[in-house]
Amino acid sequence: CACYIDAVWIISNHADPVRVYIDVPQEQRQDAPTHAAEADDENASGKSGEPVVLHRLPAASRTEERTEISSESQSHRVVGFTRIATVDLWSILRRGPGGPEKTQLTGAEGGITMAKTHDHEIVSIYPFTDAEIDAMLNNSNECVLNWATKDGWPVGVTHAFVWHDGKIWITFASHRHRAAAIRRDNRVSVVVSSAGYPAGASEDLPRGAITFKGHGVFVEDAETRHWFYTALSQKLNPENKAGEEFFYNLLDSPLRTILAISPVKKIMYNGRTAGMHMAGTIADEDLGPRLESDQERMNRERARRGLAPR
Repeated sequence: CACYIDAVWIISNHADPVRVYIDVPQEQRQDAPTHAAEADDENASGKSGEPVVLHRLPAASRTEERTEISSESQSHRVVGFTRIATVDLWSILRRGPGGPEKTQLTGAEGGITMAKTHDHEIVSIYPFTDAEIDAMLNNSNECVLNWATKDGWPVGVTHAFVWHDGKIWITFASHRHRAAAIRRDNRVSVVVSSAGYPAGASEDLPRGAITFKGHGVFVEDAETRHWFYTALSQKLNPENKAGEEFFYNLLDSPLRTILAISPVKKIMYNGRTAGMHMAGTIADEDLGPRLESDQERMNRERARRGLAPR
């Protein structure tokens, strides 16, 4: 996979620091844009620890040196053997639409042309598979439940949750304002992201976020209470029987209710797929189809601004 690099744009979901390894041909290394001749110790180690590895090129296509783009350390630096140069990543990002082509990275693997993006406006093409959805929801411990108040204000609160039988299960006390609001209008949304993974979660888990639009139904029978309190206590206290029992007893109170949300629509952002698209290391056929927002709505807005359709 031969690569030409002028400027590589890495746009990170706030929940997921992004790192992409990119091969740099020998003849281009001396021409890399330079902020300092040598990386100092701070740049070499990074300020915030090791970021998540988003994608690595196949071993056969790697050179002896790898260039790292890290949104956490905010620098462009060489890791591995020899440090070539350090460049302030944000100085590249601030060039904006008037700057150079945002992604100058092309390549082919096994005769398949790699796709690349030149901006971050078309994002419906980064969905999750059903298996990835299950993996994210079964491993993320927190979600944000959103509803509308009587006067139309949108409000969201963070909750622990359980994903079961195609529904998102949440609990709170019946006297909370959200209980009355959702009984009045049961249209809600729930946001789940990889930011909710516990410490030490596998790097192989899906990265990104999903917003679910759905309808909430309150459930308060004894059988459902026992099942849900047990499931939530076990999820939040894995291999900790004492913690599980404590949390179960904390939940088992007279005013507590359970909300089961049945999704009717998903809005997905697969951070791993997006990162590979930005780096030009994903095949076109591995991207999802454009949804209506990135076809009709986008082109109506482009027409309004006097721009050609895409």
